[in-house]
Amino acid sequence: MGKFGKIALKKAMEYTLGRHRVGCVVLKGGKILSVEHNLYTKHAEERATNKVWRSELVGATVYVARPLYTEEVPIGLAKPCEDCEKLLR
Repeated sequence: MGKFGKIALKKAMEYTLGRHRVGCVVLKGGKILSVEHNLYTKHAEERATNKVWRSELVGATVYVARPLYTEEVPIGLAKPCEDCEKLLR
């Protein structure tokens, strides 16, 4: 997992209100545009993209992370859910 995947994972770990922890980083040209975690019924991808102008999202890279535990160490990148994948396209 690269630098931005680790940032998304760290953001996911900030969510403590539920069991589904997801973090999202929106990146373009080496610059982070937005970093969010999920919150209640709002997915991390939705929250992160809502903070960025639509024109800035063209050509952007999105990192999504969900903690998976191996020997008590959180690791893992995740595929967006079907609805978030449609949103990102």
